[in-house]
Amino acid sequence: MYRYLVLLLGCIYCFDSKSQDKLNDIPDQTQLFSDFHGLVYPSGYYVFEGKGYSIMLLPVKKQATAHNIDSVAKPYSDAYRYMWWLPGEKASLKTVGIKERTRSNYRDSSLPLPNKVNRSVSYFKNEMTQEQRRYVLRTRTDEILDVFITKANQWDSAFVRKLLLSIYYDGIPTNLVTPLQALKFDFIGREIALYPPGDWSEPHNLRVQGDQLNWSIHNSFEEAAAETKFQLQTTLLKRDAKVLRHDTIAVVFEGTPVQATRIVFKVPGVGYEARGQRELVAYYITAPVRGKFVHCVLSHYNYEVTDEALSKRVIPKIMFLQGDSSHTALYNKVKSGPLKQDYWNEGTGVQGIAGVWQPMGGLSNVIGTSPFLGGSLNIRLSKQYRLDIGANLIIPINRREFNYKLPDTVLLVKSSSVSPSIGIGVTHANGISNKWFFDQSIGFGITALQTDEKKPKNNNNDNDNYYNLTTTYFTAGFNVRKFLKKGYYIGLNVSYNYTPYHWFGDHVSKSFGSHNVSAALIFGH
Repeated sequence: MYRYLVLLLGCIYCFDSKSQDKLNDIPDQTQLFSDFHGLVYPSGYYVFEGKGYSIMLLPVKKQATAHNIDSVAKPYSDAYRYMWWLPGEKASLKTVGIKERTRSNYRDSSLPLPNKVNRSVSYFKNEMTQEQRRYVLRTRTDEILDVFITKANQWDSAFVRKLLLSIYYDGIPTNLVTPLQALKFDFIGREIALYPPGDWSEPHNLRVQGDQLNWSIHNSFEEAAAETKFQLQTTLLKRDAKVLRHDTIAVVFEGTPVQATRIVFKVPGVGYEARGQRELVAYYITAPVRGKFVHCVLSHYNYEVTDEALSKRVIPKIMFLQGDSSHTALYNKVKSGPLKQDYWNEGTGVQGIAGVWQPMGGLSNVIGTSPFLGGSLNIRLSKQYRLDIGANLIIPINRREFNYKLPDTVLLVKSSSVSPSIGIGVTHANGISNKWFFDQSIGFGITALQTDEKKPKNNNNDNDNYYNLTTTYFTAGFNVRKFLKKGYYIGLNVSYNYTPYHWFGDHVSKSFGSHNVSAALIFGH
């Protein structure tokens, strides 16, 4: 019995020593992942960036059998769609300046756990390279972890091995993960508050009020400079990159005077951030910051804005031109001209409307083309959406008689001199230039078509002295607006309205009509 006990203790000791040897081969995760930043997306995958490495971790709820690992690691499978930082498999390589791409599949014997690797190397026309490896690994819970790693220029296999083993033994470093919306962020050891908030596009890649900032922290100035060069050269190789200006300027970056490469690109000018502008200005910088070596790209569309709007931006908090520390200088040096209002950043406002209401179908037999007017309170919900609360008043013209049904009789009536409506809607504001907007809107509300027939006094139990047709309405339309001085705008509204008067009360039949359109001038602030 004693011999068996000694043998059991010896086995436990040997197993523990072997496990400890493995753990000793893994550096502290806090140290290993220093200067990394992470995000987690709603679909459940994690993304990290640091030292020039982009890493995506996708947990797969399958048992880590050899068959399942090979199945998940099938080359060029659907999982490649997650690799947003590289051209998709179906993209034309020529459009992004890649002259050749090689691929291979193997098992990494340096990892002491079951795995399968897909390796791809992209060779660019400027002799630069970018490598991506996809590791399909077994986790300690005997499930599968799908890992995508991308690195430009020099790949450090020993460092990547340590990253993978750290994730295997210590888990995903969730302490590095921040929310997708940023109220503040750590920029190389300095905390910067944001109002309004910014949005993380990727780790270390932040968008704030039309500015974009992406950076990475490296072990040496040479590594940081190589990353800056790669970002610059691969951008210039893209087929749709039309360079209008390419120069070097002196800037102050985080308090340090440095030289920045400035590129002015011609861009399509579509989407929210562009606001119809045709120029994108990008600054490529390599610099030491608080004892670390940083690659950074700062960019903004080339529209000038007010000092008040600039106070909400992020680039002026980090960089300005040497010799002129004013925020405005950064935006006005590229293209001279007077400051323009940043019309996109509308807050709560008011809008007036006046135009023509045109009934269709059976409704046109009751009322002719008529003028209307109204107004609304516009409350901004987000960057592109606003809530509209408003009221309109139609003044019916060419009123004609129609049958108004009651339980015991039918009256021959006409509409009265006014027809009110109140409603609520949502507008999607789409800036097509600095001053021009094309908006789409939908909404619903209540409208009343009051008649000229007075109710008998003995039946008048409500506050309405006249018979009416009250119903809900639904509307959809668009605005074309142009901003004038001091935030005022004028424009044109066209809408389709559905008003089913037959829905409530059975006073009229479906043939009475429900359709109408309107066109109007709008003006607001």
